[in-house]
Parts: sequence; structure tokens; C-alpha cells
Amino acid sequence: MHESAVPADTPVLDMAYLDDMRGWVGDDVLKELLKAAPPNLAAMIEAVREAWRNGDVETVREAGHRLKGGASSIACRRLADLGQAIQLLKSLDDATLLPRLDAEERAAMAAIAAYGESAPAG
Repeated sequence: MHESAVPADTPVLDMAYLDDMRGWVGDDVLKELLKAAPPNLAAMIEAVREAWRNGDVETVREAGHRLKGGASSIACRRLADLGQAIQLLKSLDDATLLPRLDAEERAAMAAIAAYGESAPAG
């Protein structure tokens, strides 16, 4: 399997984790986390892109590590898995990775928005 491969059956959001999180932190805190997630994740993704444009594989890997953690914390499974794959890169030769990152960002943002709209009021 290629380093950047994320299994196709990996869900965009880990719904069970979000339901657990709701139980741990409550509806109001979860809604705030969901509200903060898109700009935070977008900044992490932009850090990957910028380092990639600069040809700095080590910084790309560090940004991938941060993305993995940030995405995991809000249950964005596919984005977290892609962040892990980025963290493990040996070179920047994979021309498909940035388009995949763009697609996963769009999928995660849409899923977060949809989940936030369906979440019960606190």
C-alpha cells in the first residue's frame, strides 16, 4: 500500500466518537468545537500546502502530524489518516497527494457542517 493511501471505506467522520464526545463534553461544548474546527483545520492544511510549495519535506511532515492530531480531535477520520500518511512521507514526489488533501478537506468541512446542523440543541 502506498504511504498516502487511505482506505476507501474509512468514514469521513467517526460518528461513534462524536457521540461519545457529546457525552463527555455536552452539546454546547461540542457545538463550539464543531464551530472552531473548520478554520483550525484549514490553517493546518494550508501549512501543509505552503511547506509543499516550498519543497520542505520535513516541514510538510510536521504539518501532517499536526493535521493528524487536529483532525483526530474532531473525529475527522479520513483527514486524520491522510495527515498520518503525510507525516510518513519520505519525499514530495506524490503528485496526487495535494488534490487528495483538497478533496478530503472539502469532505470533512461538509461533514462537520452537516453534523453540526443535525446535533441536538444544548
